[in-house]
Amino acid sequence: MARRGPKPKPKAKPRPKNRYQRYSKLSEAKFLEVLKGFSELTVSNQIASKTRISEKTVRELNWKLRFRMMDAIMNDRNVFQGIRRYMFDEGKVLPRGKRLLEDAGAVDPMILYTMLHRLDGRRLTERHYSALMIENTVRAYCRMAGQPFGLFEMSDELKNTYKIIRDTADGLAKAEVTADNMQEYAALTAENERLLKDAEEVLDMEQRIAVADAHRSYISPNQIIYNDLRKSLSKNPI
Repeated sequence: MARRGPKPKPKAKPRPKNRYQRYSKLSEAKFLEVLKGFSELTVSNQIASKTRISEKTVRELNWKLRFRMMDAIMNDRNVFQGIRRYMFDEGKVLPRGKRLLEDAGAVDPMILYTMLHRLDGRRLTERHYSALMIENTVRAYCRMAGQPFGLFEMSDELKNTYKIIRDTADGLAKAEVTADNMQEYAALTAENERLLKDAEEVLDMEQRIAVADAHRSYISPNQIIYNDLRKSLSKNPI
């Protein structure tokens, strides 16, 4: 009986030409050059000239990257330095999130678009405007996140505590201490002292958070966008 030789090893699946874009004709290296240019707000014609890719292709990729930026925020609460956690809570936009959106909205999306790209007859939809707004918001947030104490602001809890303390202090200042209201005055004084202690504890907690934030290693906003988009694309290519 003829001896059977070892079974042939299964052929390894060929590595995709571009792990970040399905069915892409672009090499991975050139795609990453486009991603780098997008992250650094380089205009399309400069990216095209550097990579020798048509400007039309670069513009189309830039839009895909903007849409991916939107999707990444919705699906990952930690992406882009935790912008989703900073802006939203249980589906509602927090006051600080509204301020960030208002600041980002100070730049008209159409003006931003015409500054960076030729219109070439494209009709912008509501989704395009939303993508531009989100992109601008992410860039503004990443700039803040990269600065020491950039994201530190007094919490609503601390603001409310200080308001109560001020109101109590006003009440104490206006009160006329008599034999009839001595007990009420003493109760107000005790309440104010208790609130001051609570406020100091909350303030200490906020300051510890801010100090930890200040000692993080600095990463440029452009690098944050590049790293997080690349990570998102490696998991789910466009």
